[in-house]
Amino acid sequence: MLDWTRCQTLSYYIVRLLFPYWAEALHRSYRRKHFRAAATKLYESFDVTDWEDITGRTVRLSTDQDSRLAYIDFLDYRKNKVNF
Repeated sequence: MLDWTRCQTLSYYIVRLLFPYWAEALHRSYRRKHFRAAATKLYESFDVTDWEDITGRTVRLSTDQDSRLAYIDFLDYRKNKVNF
């Protein structure tokens, strides 16, 4: 899922050799695609009933500007320090 396919690897190296200025944009697009795939798999891993009543609960997925580091936050506002 997050590993580069052989086609992606070859296309990246070819673009890096022939069109070095486009290589970073291509690399960023592959990272974004992998992040979207990881987000989809994360949402699919939960049961449907988990998404029906999301009052006070949320899952946030974000990434840094270069799409190199992903953040997953599970927030439950129904609980506080006393009843956690």
